[in-house]
Amino acid sequence: MVDPDPRQEGRVYFGAWAKLQDENGGIKVFRLVGPDEFNPAKKWISIN
Repeated sequence: MVDPDPRQEGRVYFGAWAKLQDENGGIKVFRLVGPDEFNPAKKWISIN
């Protein structure tokens, strides 16, 4: 588990939830996990 840390705001790191905005303003949310935890249904993507 990674505890949220205000000093990490605006950074992407292992275990973080990241919001990505496309050119049309749409937002997608993903979590960065290890390759053994990869799960598209949960919106978990591998750091690899």
